[in-house]
Amino acid sequence: MITNKEIWKRMGQKDMRNIIRRRRLRWMGRMARMDGQRRTVQAMDRIPEGKRKRGRPRKNWQETIREDIRCMDMTCSEAIDLA
Repeated sequence: MITNKEIWKRMGQKDMRNIIRRRRLRWMGRMARMDGQRRTVQAMDRIPEGKRKRGRPRKNWQETIREDIRCMDMTCSEAIDLA
């Protein structure tokens, strides 16, 4: 049995999770440089009104970015500076 990780190592391809993390962090850098009046920035900063459903809250984009930054051993300010 050969795992997918072993195949990626043999082929010289990077781990898919790291590729996705880097792309998300690149998008976060674009968001950090955008003007605050743009709709995409406003949508990310918006706090929805009303109640949430019962159960575990869904992971939002900002939580995912924070987790990606933690996995890369950086702080938020370092990530924005690199962007």
